[in-house]
Amino acid sequence: MVVRLLTVALGAALCLMACGDSTPQETFICGNMNLEGQEACDDGNLENGDGCSDSCTLEPGYICQQGVCKGRCGDGIIAGAESCDDGNINSLDGCSDRCELEPLIGRFTPAREVTPGTVVTSSAVTLNTPEGTLLRASTVGLYDETILVNGEEVGSSGIATQGDRLALRMTAPKEYFTTIKTTLRVGEYSLEWAITTRDTGYLWQAGEWQACDAKCGQGFQIRSVFCADEMERKVEDTRCDGMTPPGRTQACESFEGCTYSYSRWGEWSTCTDGRRSRSRNCIREDNQSAECARCGGRCQGEGPCGVDCARLSGNVVYCAPSVPGDPMACAESVTTIIDRCLAMGCSSDDRAECTIGGSPSSNQCYGASITCE
Repeated sequence: MVVRLLTVALGAALCLMACGDSTPQETFICGNMNLEGQEACDDGNLENGDGCSDSCTLEPGYICQQGVCKGRCGDGIIAGAESCDDGNINSLDGCSDRCELEPLIGRFTPAREVTPGTVVTSSAVTLNTPEGTLLRASTVGLYDETILVNGEEVGSSGIATQGDRLALRMTAPKEYFTTIKTTLRVGEYSLEWAITTRDTGYLWQAGEWQACDAKCGQGFQIRSVFCADEMERKVEDTRCDGMTPPGRTQACESFEGCTYSYSRWGEWSTCTDGRRSRSRNCIREDNQSAECARCGGRCQGEGPCGVDCARLSGNVVYCAPSVPGDPMACAESVTTIIDRCLAMGCSSDDRAECTIGGSPSSNQCYGASITCE
């Protein structure tokens, strides 16, 4: 019994080896226009390079539908009938949304709120065709249109080279709220530019700036802003709707109302040839440095070495004027003390005053305060 079973198993194995696997296999025919089995495409032929290979696999850069293969525009691979593929499906960048080369790169920005009768120049675009390309400009009506090649006027037609920057220039119509269009043509390709004049002659007007509201430092100033007609007569602001008004406020600074004072004297310099010097700053009330003239102009001191300025400090309380009734005689004596103080390298705090006090008969002079630091 065992021997018989082994004989049957061996026979089955020998049959499998001789006859092969009896499992049915899926078959397909590439090139018959029928999408079968594992085929990714079938364009009815066994040629390579047309989007569907000779093994019916999809080739890079292509898309195949119902046996028709074409380049996949926007994938960055030039395939099929594509003349370009820049990796996107945007137009006006040199390669269109259908992957066709465009003669011009860019577009003209419409000109709006143009003053009637003025000359206007468009934004620039780039020529994307070979050398010797003929350009033409045309408008609806006569508005002195001209082509600019790299900033130079060439008239209503001209020749340009790949990479040249092209623009249009024309005179706006004399009527308000009017739109005209001109076209730049490169062969059969055209690019339009539109100009629209402003509405009915109304414009925003601005008055003079008022004084800065700051007395010392940063502040703001304002001005009136209003809508006006051509005669500069004020009208309702709604007449200027759609136009951006000028600013009504702006930052400013003013230091006319500031107070100023000297800082403390710095250290004396090294003595040179028996003389020495020192300096101090003029300080504004907001603790910012200012020109020395704001404080009186005495920011530099100089004097002999070894003088003790403190010994010169004091007050001249009374002095008899040399000329009765003439206080300046006393003031001259005060001035002499100040000059002596400064000559010694010291300084005055500029508070020296000479006033008449007491009875008119006494002619006494007092209050001359001299301070040497």
